[in-house]
Amino acid sequence: MSLARATRLGPYEIVSPIGSGGMGEVYRARDTRLDRTVAIKILPAEVADDKEARARFEQESRAIAAIDHPHICAVYDVGVQDGLHYLVMQHLDGETLAERLARTKGPLPLEQALTIAIAVADALDKTHRAGITHRDLKPGNIMLTKAGAKLLDFGLAKLRGTGGPLGLSSMTQVATSAPNTAQGTILGTVQYMAPEQVEGRTADARSDIWAFGTVLFEMVVGERPFAGESAASVIGAILKDHPPFVSARQPFLPRPLDDLVDRCLAKDPDDRWQSIGDVRHQLISIAALSATPSSAVTTRRPRVPQWVRVVGAAVLSAAIGGLAVWSTARRPVETPVRGPIRLAFDLGRDASFATDFPIAALSPDGTRIVFVSAGSDGLSRLSTRRLDQPEATPLKGTEGAYSPFFSPDGEWVGFFGRGKLNKVRVDGGAPIVLCDAPAGRGASWVEQGQILAALDNRSGLSLVTTDGGVVTAATTLGAGELTHRMPHMLPGGKAAVFVVNSAPGSYGAASIAVASLGPTPARARIILPNVGMFPRYLPTGHLVYVANGTLHAVPFDADRLEVIGASTPVLEDVSSSVAFGSAQVDFSREGDLLYLSGRTSGRTVIQWLTADGKVEPLWPEASFYQFPQVSPDGKRLLSVVAE
Repeated sequence: MSLARATRLGPYEIVSPIGSGGMGEVYRARDTRLDRTVAIKILPAEVADDKEARARFEQESRAIAAIDHPHICAVYDVGVQDGLHYLVMQHLDGETLAERLARTKGPLPLEQALTIAIAVADALDKTHRAGITHRDLKPGNIMLTKAGAKLLDFGLAKLRGTGGPLGLSSMTQVATSAPNTAQGTILGTVQYMAPEQVEGRTADARSDIWAFGTVLFEMVVGERPFAGESAASVIGAILKDHPPFVSARQPFLPRPLDDLVDRCLAKDPDDRWQSIGDVRHQLISIAALSATPSSAVTTRRPRVPQWVRVVGAAVLSAAIGGLAVWSTARRPVETPVRGPIRLAFDLGRDASFATDFPIAALSPDGTRIVFVSAGSDGLSRLSTRRLDQPEATPLKGTEGAYSPFFSPDGEWVGFFGRGKLNKVRVDGGAPIVLCDAPAGRGASWVEQGQILAALDNRSGLSLVTTDGGVVTAATTLGAGELTHRMPHMLPGGKAAVFVVNSAPGSYGAASIAVASLGPTPARARIILPNVGMFPRYLPTGHLVYVANGTLHAVPFDADRLEVIGASTPVLEDVSSSVAFGSAQVDFSREGDLLYLSGRTSGRTVIQWLTADGKVEPLWPEASFYQFPQVSPDGKRLLSVVAE
């Protein structure tokens, strides 16, 4: 039955309905004695004579009343009037987590999801220590308020020692699109129920941990881990299916979160986390590593602000002009999470770097970087530094170098410079010229002793042997294609991804292509048309690329060479050049990310600064101008237009 406005239940006056579920109707009401707004939950009249349902309702009253916790909705009173059993609770302003997820239509921001999860875990820890199992944890029972998340609805809570579980009488009433707890079904909401619950076995605190894992999965991924067209199919998925790691659905989620959620969703309760308190501590650690520490911001500013800062684990922090390393590697459960590493060093006070080509690379094992720096002579050259050492070491003979890249074993560095493709040992020695490269546009070292390179700006890709510099064509331009560039080898060394463009100049919306390497030059097969530039493959099974200064990731099957999902933006403020199709980003074999934050270079105009300080347009037509030079008599201007 529904209660009309102004209906009195003892000292409480009904104001309006709030909602209803399988275990009761909820109303907004006014406490006439204390003049405050409360929430009243009423056991529906049609089930009031059901001893089992009434006992469960009374259990909720005792369960909540026994606990005082900031993240649990407080109970004020219980009563019976005219056969109506009611519970008076704290009235909460806000929205449920289910409403928030429906409104966002996707994953919540990581910081927000972790904040909610920690609050709920804290509340569950309190109830479990009191011997209470919630048994109906779901987004609809988590209220989000200005004071934080609040856990609601202990209508299915089972006090320790009160008997076994109720059985299944019908599955037809369990909703699969908008889950609610249906009266006359298994206790709980099917999408969030542990295997032992759907099988009718006894539920305990570890069943709540399973439900917590499903809720956390839904918050960070944007979809439920177990889905189906009917209650039966959902139950089948719960009993048999193993959902993917959360990072497989949302790239760049902290890898410790993979293990945390995976252990929550173990089929056997003995394989799960045994305490929600332990889960809470893990979440706090992940949140701390995922936060951006204010102390990581570099305040000292050289003449040209080029600072390297390395941030380990899941910490991600980089100011304009700063390089950062972010560890995204999956590690074994027993391996401790690597803590943040913060350090800074000057890349050259008098350096004036153009970021049109990559200026830094990360070694395959993630322990060393090589970067373009400038010496006191003003010449750019390569330097290298191990991340556990305080000083960088210049690599002699590398003047004019750009676009450095590592060999698979990390012992060599390849680079372009002075019209050549070169290599040099990372521990020093004379550079070795491999072949001519009139306009190098990116390269990737193949494990079989070859380098896949774009040696010119108007050609396909070439394979260059690293021991003799023999050059063979790897790809050939198709009809209308102007260039293949910025290649990246895929695992196994038999295929590569690269940029294809059909117009000179702008690569902001170029196409990403793949080609299998064989005895004859291959044609490019477009897999991501007109999306961006600088593709790279991650060990998580994702292809990443840069568009408008944002790093995007898309699931990619490296065996079939096919995109298998939708693209997701994962990192903003990545420095890139739409003039050349390059970006300041690199990855280690373990998944560590190196990137340069800051500007994205694009079309510019050339202006003239007069002696009296006025700025006058000289070449007002925007283009990719570089290295402008004025003739000695001041009557002519010469500039390179980038391609």
